[in-house]
Amino acid sequence: MALLDLWRTWRAKRRQLAADRLALHRGIEELVDLVDPRLRGMPGYRSRLAPALQHAVKVADTLVAGLSDPLWVDRRSWSQQPLLRAYFTSADVMQEILDNSNELRDFLTSAASGGAEEVYAAMGMRMKRSTRLQTELQGDVLMRDQQRTVVTFSDHRLSAFAIDREAFKGSLRRRLLEEIAMRAMQRIMGQRTQREALAEEKNRLQWKLKMYQSRADGIGGLWHDKSRLERHIQALEEKLGDTREGLQDLLTRAGDIEDFLDTTVEALQNIDQTVSIDWQTLYLDAMNVEASPEAGETGLSLCAIRIGRRQPRIVQLIKFSPDFVSVDTGKALRRAARALGVH
Repeated sequence: MALLDLWRTWRAKRRQLAADRLALHRGIEELVDLVDPRLRGMPGYRSRLAPALQHAVKVADTLVAGLSDPLWVDRRSWSQQPLLRAYFTSADVMQEILDNSNELRDFLTSAASGGAEEVYAAMGMRMKRSTRLQTELQGDVLMRDQQRTVVTFSDHRLSAFAIDREAFKGSLRRRLLEEIAMRAMQRIMGQRTQREALAEEKNRLQWKLKMYQSRADGIGGLWHDKSRLERHIQALEEKLGDTREGLQDLLTRAGDIEDFLDTTVEALQNIDQTVSIDWQTLYLDAMNVEASPEAGETGLSLCAIRIGRRQPRIVQLIKFSPDFVSVDTGKALRRAARALGVH
């Protein structure tokens, strides 16, 4: 019996390893499609991407696991949940934001949401603090023009939709990895754009240098001070030299498709330096005025996610019934028709 249990355990591990290898292979191919399909022409591209992708997936899974449980969203929960009252000024505003989300509408009218009893989504918001003067009553004394900090949430956006918890985690992880891959591609494209600009600058400086040299050596010297022309020539030669050095450096770092591979590997390996999560606790009254912890207000735990140098955004995981959202199927069909060129 013990031998049979050992064999079953071994077989389960083998199956899990095979499933992990298959998932890694698919992840690499999806990554290559996103960055540049030409990477498949690079010898050993899978073996070079695999360790970096495994590291990135591990970090992404840790980040996703660190997020709070999804918050149930409906009109009743708005009146009961302090976080929802902080995010939305009213239940009507909350309803309007979900109803007007094109991304959510597309998901709810797609086959992916068929038969769903609940929908998961990530909601990103911009948080802003502003100082206002308020009149308030402290005991029997009316205090005028008291400075108070008001917290507002705006620019609500929804993404990473799914109809079950595991698929939702996978969607969040995929979005993080796609963001890292896109940043790698943007970096390479930025280098290539800079290279083209430097090449154009080099040609312009060479032409200008040749013009000044012709003036100094030819009959133009009768009209132009030679020492001044020589100073111009020296300055142009120095600038041309700097431009050539910068161009050569870019040619070395962004010369061919292999740089896409190197930069993608580097971006995946440094994901923990690119993406960060910061938890903060806010104490707000019913008007979203910031209060002290001693004021008796309930502390609200907010999750701020930062990617690269972008401004951090508050991210809240939510779930809701598909029936909660009013989907204009006619509008969705018209958008699909326009996309297909049918009017």
